[in-house]
Amino acid sequence: MALEREAERASRWAALSSISTTIGCTAKTLRLWMKRADRGG
Repeated sequence: MALEREAERASRWAALSSISTTIGCTAKTLRLWMKRADRGG
């Protein structure tokens, strides 16, 4: 979802901010989850 929204937004942070409110977490938390997923964790 984040990668799809990133294409629609000016930056990854803007995409994460919009998604985080939808799923009920902070943008920082979502960013950390994405980093873990990128590393395979």
